[in-house]
This record gives sequence, C-alpha cells and structure tokens, in this order.
Amino acid sequence: MPKLTPPVKNAKNGKMRSSNKARLLIKARVKQYGSQHRAAKALHMTQAQLNGMLTGRLKDTPAMKIAIDRADTRARRAAKRAWFGKDDQCSVIDAPATLRAASRALAQAQSMIEMIVKVSEG
Repeated sequence: MPKLTPPVKNAKNGKMRSSNKARLLIKARVKQYGSQHRAAKALHMTQAQLNGMLTGRLKDTPAMKIAIDRADTRARRAAKRAWFGKDDQCSVIDAPATLRAASRALAQAQSMIEMIVKVSEG
C-alpha cells in the first residue's frame, strides 16, 4: 500500500520539521501498539498530530517533547541499572573467611563498648 502523504521537507533548508528523536519514538510506539491510533493515545496526542510529525509536516508538539523526555529518562535509568548491576547488590556472602573476620570485628567492638561502659560507671 503506498504512503498517502510523502515526507515533507522545509522549503528553506530542506530539513523535516519534526525531530529525529520524535520520529524514532513514534515508529517504536506504532510498532509496539500496532496502530497509529493506539500509539497516539499512549503518547497523549491526536492521531493527526502523530501522523504529521511522522511524515515531517509538523514540528514537535509540547506533548511529544514531554514524551521524548520521559523516554530519555527511562533509557538513562535502564543504562544506569545495566552499568552498576543492581542484581549484584543482593548477593549472599558465602565465604567462611569473610564471615569469621566479621565475627572477630564484632567481638572487638563489643569488648570496647563494655570497657567504655565500665570506665564511665566507676
């Protein structure tokens, strides 16, 4: 099926009016939701606005700018999770030497606290 409206470029500089990020986000949402109507609803805009930005006839609307910011925030959060390895923080200590060292440190701290209490009382 041929496209009904070909991409429109600005007459002054030959560029499309919508941003590349907006077009990529729209294409991803259309693929995710299966139709432009559902994608437009998820991006909080009308289908005409979505189609206009997809073809380059319209500049980014305020709703699209907000959607791009939300997508960037989600991407940064996912990259941070992948980089710092959030799953590794919940690992269990299973080395007996580490547990023995921690036990010795706790025993030393307990004896120091008892000495301080004894000196302060008497």
